[in-house]
Amino acid sequence: MMQGVPFVDKLRKVSVKIMDDGAGDGFFLDVTKTNPPVFYHMLEDPTPQYYGNMAEFIEFIALGFEDGTLFVNEAGEFKYDEAKYRAAEQAHFKKVKR
Repeated sequence: MMQGVPFVDKLRKVSVKIMDDGAGDGFFLDVTKTNPPVFYHMLEDPTPQYYGNMAEFIEFIALGFEDGTLFVNEAGEFKYDEAKYRAAEQAHFKKVKR
């Protein structure tokens, strides 16, 4: 269905969504490249944010759960500590090829 929407950019159309943020945006895997990179994309922002390859992205998420930055609350909802997430994200971006 997304293939026919005119405002969806080409990169998003050839990528596989791996995590949805609940608003239609989310993390995607660019399967057109060797060692496919993971990126976050919002429809209203044409610039994707790259998180490295799949192994690097999984490490980023796993470390977030290990250190409490990412967590599931008592109601079963996924939550995160905004300040800790931004700091972890910046440290991650310094480590990965983007």
